[in-house]
Amino acid sequence: MTADAMDDRDPRSDPEIEGAVDRRHFLKGGGAVAGGLAAASVAGAAAGAEATPSGAVPAAAEPGVTRLKTVIARPDLWFYPGEELDPDEMRVTLMGTGWGNIIRHEQKGASIFVELGNGESFIFDIGPGSGINYNTMQVPSSRMAKIFLTHLHTDHTSDLAWVYTFGPASDRYVPLEVYGPSGPRPELGTKANIEGIKTLTQWHRPTFEATLNVGRAYELEITELDYRQNPGIAYEKDGVKITHFPALHIADGAISYRVDWNGLSFVWSGDTQPNHFLVDNAQGVDLLVHETAPSVSRYSQATGQPEDIAKGIVAASHTPAK
Repeated sequence: MTADAMDDRDPRSDPEIEGAVDRRHFLKGGGAVAGGLAAASVAGAAAGAEATPSGAVPAAAEPGVTRLKTVIARPDLWFYPGEELDPDEMRVTLMGTGWGNIIRHEQKGASIFVELGNGESFIFDIGPGSGINYNTMQVPSSRMAKIFLTHLHTDHTSDLAWVYTFGPASDRYVPLEVYGPSGPRPELGTKANIEGIKTLTQWHRPTFEATLNVGRAYELEITELDYRQNPGIAYEKDGVKITHFPALHIADGAISYRVDWNGLSFVWSGDTQPNHFLVDNAQGVDLLVHETAPSVSRYSQATGQPEDIAKGIVAASHTPAK
């Protein structure tokens, strides 16, 4: 059942839903998929016996940050990021899994939401329509303040302007932090490209500033990462370490990421051909999410491109599923 098609049934009273499966136990046993969103939750090696929701220790949120559980108004949803994590858990939710310009309505563009039991949260890529899924899942803007881009194709960045401009309409009053790769020339790097959002939104921002207390929400803190480093450190704070390393995607300036925290680890490849940078940096990882391209014939069918052109796109800059 998709989020768009979700009815108003209350699982607390509907006999078809009530008592079917406890979400936490289901998720801890593997993954859940609903409405084009997938989630996986893993606990640290020292966790021992599984804690019950009632026994979980609430994560301490940063001052001014809305705890996810307080904003949930959809008890009929199968899963939502508002369900409390145990202090030693990492949860990875695929908010969009679309590829290029052939994206299903239920799927949305590429975006991954990573939550940690210490209260931290990070977004990796923010492709077309993925913001709708964050909205549907009721993730507060204050939990969407740190965004990591693998590269600057718009199918991985297009909803960034929406996240940026509507932050103070929710609860983000701090600058939006954006991390992304450098380019072979300054104008091809993240800083030059993302600063352009201010031009794109120069009508939007003053209209919101006239009606809202926006705080520092319309400031951008852009950290440009040298795409040549293998690995480089993108973020290191409060026991969280996010490293980056080169990806192979058409031209210089694409990277992949690895998150390490509390003995848990996650890697997102971003768009890339198969490469040893990823193999080397993903050693021992708990969860690897890797892009795959559609087949040449499927891409040709969906776009109308001749198969020789489709083959160049699929095989020369991506990872075919086979």
